Amino acid sequence: MSVAPAEAPPRARDARPLLPPSRPPRTRRVDLAVMLFPTALLAALGWHRRWMTDDGLIFTRVVRQIAAGHGPVYSVGERVETSTSTLWPWLLAAAHWVTPFRDAETGVYLGLALSVGGMWLALDATRRLHRVRTAQRFLLPVGALVFVAIQVNWDFLTAGMEMGLVLAWIGAAWWLLVAAWRRPAVSRPRLAAAAFLYGLGPMVRPDLGLTALVLLGTLAWLARARWRACALMAAAAGALPATYQVFRMGYYGLLV
Repeated sequence: MSVAPAEAPPRARDARPLLPPSRPPRTRRVDLAVMLFPTALLAALGWHRRWMTDDGLIFTRVVRQIAAGHGPVYSVGERVETSTSTLWPWLLAAAHWVTPFRDAETGVYLGLALSVGGMWLALDATRRLHRVRTAQRFLLPVGALVFVAIQVNWDFLTAGMEMGLVLAWIGAAWWLLVAAWRRPAVSRPRLAAAAFLYGLGPMVRPDLGLTALVLLGTLAWLARARWRACALMAAAAGALPATYQVFRMGYYGLLV
């Protein structure tokens, strides 16, 4: 979103929450409509271009192997890692047991739902960020509209791959970061929960590991975390990735 320049209030030294000024109901309705338009447009375009790519079928085959009890492999008896995302096939495997759809359909529907959810979270976080500065001025979601206008995004919102999960993770990560900026006095349980989500980055896609480190550092700075809180964040962020890496080394015989 973009907003006309306005002078930001100075950051409170006592870490009091940065709460937005009171807004009339009309402004809230306009904000909702501004957020809803690019989100609904993204959902409509993604649904119109829904499909399953060849790489997406690799995930569905891994899901069938998991459901059959053979583990996260492509072929029975061959422990070869074939997925570009760690979490996505396990998420599809969980959906395999609770939804009536075929695995390919689940990949398409779940990918689109996560993409739309990620867009909404990102827009809501940006709205909250700017509404601390001003309660009246009109917010225009230029960045979101640029993203929606790129045709290749319409295809890969579905495609059976992990892009929807990537967008959902980015949207949730941004939302939590803005929440920490607005309320710097973050409790340790909330700090650990945010760090845990950031730690999922390399499991969503390996190249999100660097992004996760930047987010963790920014969160620690915003929360003014001391060394004990930083240690808690590191433990929360690394718990699941480290556990899975130990499993991965033993199961696939891979060190990296």
